[in-house]
Amino acid sequence: MSGTPLHATRGNLMKKTSVCLPITAVSILTLSLLFPSLGFCGKTPSLNALIKDYNGIFLSKPEACATAGDIYYENWNNHAAKPLYQKACEKNVSAGCVGLGLVYRDASKYEKAFELFKKACDMGDSSGCMQVGICYNLGIGALTDVKKAFDFFKLS
Repeated sequence: MSGTPLHATRGNLMKKTSVCLPITAVSILTLSLLFPSLGFCGKTPSLNALIKDYNGIFLSKPEACATAGDIYYENWNNHAAKPLYQKACEKNVSAGCVGLGLVYRDASKYEKAFELFKKACDMGDSSGCMQVGICYNLGIGALTDVKKAFDFFKLS
């Protein structure tokens, strides 16, 4: 049950303008550190509350862009996740590049996804290296190369 969104189902996510976040000790702690002005007081903020101060919070903390992108991505909203991941990746936040790569992979833009996973891996991100290995192993966005896949899996 921990980590499961209380009101997030694929059906109602597309209908609502705000989505409740999962209530877990880790998510509340993480969000309270990233967004101290929200005042948690036992409430779970909506996604709209998290991004309402986009220019003030996210532009000064690009890691927060990747975190907010993760929240949207995990709730099947790639359209909203993409610009947040893009902003983070432009500021060399590897998690943003991995997230953006996943969005492109989901859109069947495999070469772009591979490029972003490789960028994250080059920054030392183990998830990026794992994704590059998967791409080489399955021939997604790159030619199938089991040796290269194994090399990238070792990095992850």
